Parts: sequence; C-alpha cells; structure tokens
Amino acid sequence: MAAVNPFIGKTYGETISAIVDKYRDGIALTFEGRDYTFGEAKQHIDDASRRLAQLGIRSGDNIGIWMPNRPEYVWLWLGAAQMGAVPVLINTRLRKLEFEYQINQSKSIAIFVPGPGGYRDFLSELAESSPAVRDGTLPDAVFPNLTKVVSVDPLGAEWSEVVDWTQLDGKVETPPYATDPDAPSLIIYSSGTT
Repeated sequence: MAAVNPFIGKTYGETISAIVDKYRDGIALTFEGRDYTFGEAKQHIDDASRRLAQLGIRSGDNIGIWMPNRPEYVWLWLGAAQMGAVPVLINTRLRKLEFEYQINQSKSIAIFVPGPGGYRDFLSELAESSPAVRDGTLPDAVFPNLTKVVSVDPLGAEWSEVVDWTQLDGKVETPPYATDPDAPSLIIYSSGTT
C-alpha cells in the first residue's frame, strides 16, 4: 500500500510546523558554508512574517520577490505564504518590460530585492523604470499597484525612500497562519522552457 501524503489539505504554516516538529535539529538549508537547522529556519520564517506584518502586508496581498538564491529568499517566500500573503517569485534574468509586466500583472503591492552591490542592481533598474521608486511617490503610472520597494540589504542615503528590511525590528505579534489550504499561495511565471 502506498504511503499517504500527510501534507495534503495542509497550509504552508501547518506543513512548516509539522516538518520542524519532526526534524528540528536537522539541516534544512546550507548556504555559503552556513548550515540552518529546521528550528533556525522556522525562527527566520516567523521573523519574516512579523516584518511583513510590520510593513502592513496582510493575508491575500501579493508581494514580489525579485532576488537571487539566498536564505532571505526562502524566509520571505515561506514567511509570506504561511500568513496567507501570496509570494510572486520573479526571475532574476528578466529584462525591463518583462519585470514591469510581472510586477503589474501580479498586482504586487510590494517588491523585495537585494541592495546595491550584487551581480545586478535591482534597485537602480526599478528606479530607471519609475523615478517614483527613488522619490517615494509610488504607486504611479508605471507601477500602479506597487506601494513599497524593500531592500533586504542595508541601504545608503541615496535610497532613503526604499524600505530597509534590516531596520525593521519585527516586534509585532506573529500573524496567524492562513487557514484555507485551497487559497492562492504562490505565483510563478513560466518562461516558455520545459
């Protein structure tokens, strides 16, 4: 007899909690020589949920995550999903018209990017699309749904209107888990590859 999948009908929050209960001290993620146990990952995921709530993100809100592979990507994705927000995972290779389309078509109200200094300057590219990113007048005609641009890395003074994720203390109550396992929980755009 085939094993029954214990996660059928479960939400992200229920699933993450069940995995952490079973494998708390096991290695969940390794990145650049640093291991994160499932217990540590859960702490980061819960912290991401609190910071999202601190930003005013609520269940049902779509948020874009446009960054390369790194732990914060996972924390944001799962932190948003467990509280019922819908992460929109945006490909880091997209060109201007493509990322503008996906941010807008997904109705993302916030976009999370790495700070300056990475292999690609996501903040500057967003600001080239819309000066409102730099001057803090979002939403605008280019990004009619976007209200926040958030850098997961520390920022300099030139980006004073961009939210610095590292400056959020997350000292709010952890949002309740989403309760509907059939509600939208993730948006990913295909790129035509198989």
